[in-house]
Amino acid sequence: MKTSILSVLLAATVCTLVGGCSSTYSVDVRNQTPQVLFVQVATQRGAQTETLGLRRLGPGDRGGLGPFTVAPSAVVLTSVDTTPNPGRAPELILRPGLSVLEVFQEGNQSAGPLRIREVGASAP
Repeated sequence: MKTSILSVLLAATVCTLVGGCSSTYSVDVRNQTPQVLFVQVATQRGAQTETLGLRRLGPGDRGGLGPFTVAPSAVVLTSVDTTPNPGRAPELILRPGLSVLEVFQEGNQSAGPLRIREVGASAP
């Protein structure tokens, strides 16, 4: 994961030096859990996080967030959470374009850890 963040930051630096390009991000999320999910898309620059969008998805629901146009210096990530979640809300760094994600819960219990799996993507 650290390699991904470094590569995004390197690309952002090159983009800034060459001439301020930006990227567009969006997500299509499929809730495969028996829980209500809260999906968030945010930018992260150092310790500062800015929420771009938030959506509530019921069990079995599918929904999208975006598109968001983001400056090259930001890392764009999505996180999902539910109550009760016994662990930390999982996060996934997004690539430019559309990311199709499935969220599922490990184990047979409704309180198992959440996982995000990318099942598709398309470039802008």
